[in-house]
Amino acid sequence: MHSNKYRSVLFFNLFVSILLLLTMYVYCLVTYTFHWLYIVLLFYGVIITPYLALGFVHSHQYRPLPDKNYRPTVSVIMPCYNEGTAIVDAISAVLNSDYPKDKIELVVVDDGSTDNTPNIVADLLEKSNGAFRFLKLEKNMKKRHAMAYGIEHANGEIIVSIDSDAIVETDAVTNLVQPLIDPTVYCVSGNAIVSNEHKPKINTTLARLQKVWYTDGFCLRKGAESLFGIVLCCSGVLSAFRKDKVLQVLPNWLTETFRGRRCLSGEDAQLTTWMLKLGGNSVFQSTAIVYTEAPPTMNGFIKQQLRWGRGSFYSLMFAFKIFFKKSMTTKLFFYTTFIASIFSPFVLFLSLLALMLINSISPLLIFLVGYILIGYLSALTCKMLVPGFTTKDLFYRTFLFILMIPLTILYFYSWVTIYREKTWGTR
Repeated sequence: MHSNKYRSVLFFNLFVSILLLLTMYVYCLVTYTFHWLYIVLLFYGVIITPYLALGFVHSHQYRPLPDKNYRPTVSVIMPCYNEGTAIVDAISAVLNSDYPKDKIELVVVDDGSTDNTPNIVADLLEKSNGAFRFLKLEKNMKKRHAMAYGIEHANGEIIVSIDSDAIVETDAVTNLVQPLIDPTVYCVSGNAIVSNEHKPKINTTLARLQKVWYTDGFCLRKGAESLFGIVLCCSGVLSAFRKDKVLQVLPNWLTETFRGRRCLSGEDAQLTTWMLKLGGNSVFQSTAIVYTEAPPTMNGFIKQQLRWGRGSFYSLMFAFKIFFKKSMTTKLFFYTTFIASIFSPFVLFLSLLALMLINSISPLLIFLVGYILIGYLSALTCKMLVPGFTTKDLFYRTFLFILMIPLTILYFYSWVTIYREKTWGTR
């Protein structure tokens, strides 16, 4: 009954929102002097509005695959760098997995840490009576190389990638590998949940906004992408890949460059794209849950998003050519996603430009109203589909645009400074 209530509310609001946006577009064209800015913004709006609306509909159709009793051999690769004591909980969570002990191995790879991380891991290895393997690189080679080193030494049929500060639920690995029972599926993304609210010191307003953003990105966006078999990023926080397929592309993935420069970020999205290039599908498994801490401060958040922005730009540009060979439905979904991802900063810029050049606030108003409506519809969808999504979370998701607008500008900055990437990993 609760679900039906929110479904009715969602679809009513979806209809009203689309009608309102289209009315605003037409009003701008009819009321104001013809200008090329209106045509560009109208083109973007006409494409993106149905795309976002269909995304909400598709998210209702997504279902995780239940346990099929599929238990292939698994190698969990956990690259780390200067992680400190946080890695203890991450390792312990994997060791406490309910996956058959004779079919799972944990491989921790230290990427030349300069702090006491190697000593912490070595002590834990001894205390656990050698329950996992510990590999060390002599010098810092960056996360992609650390991951590749672990893959080369892995024994399992399936490679599971996990961040060194992430905590998996007991059944996460079991649930994660189930979609791989289908031979056409080459990789699977787990479901990341922000855990800051359980630690008062880091449960900031910024962290709360990121929590609902993660919920939206994983449960809604990846859920919709999964229906088409093209989850564009099987996130490094928790994902599974077929080892034989990864080995086919490992040399290329490891030595990737962008305009002559070595790619340091976006390793998870790029590996996913390589799997899609091989002809496989990538899917989302919402029941494979992993907990991660979001940056509680603006400084940490900006650094993280600059890395993510550069990584997503790499992968989208690389994927652009690949999807020419896909089916028409898949092409349509991807290229609309591409437009939504790449052109948002330019639409915001053009809306501001319209305000200055032709003294019209309408484009900027439509942009802001659109952000608020999409946030509201997303919040309703999350409230209906995601267990534990509270009324307070609904409020935060509705007003996430307060964070998303400056983030749009930040992403644009990350693209124009794409060669400044120097840091390691996820933090």
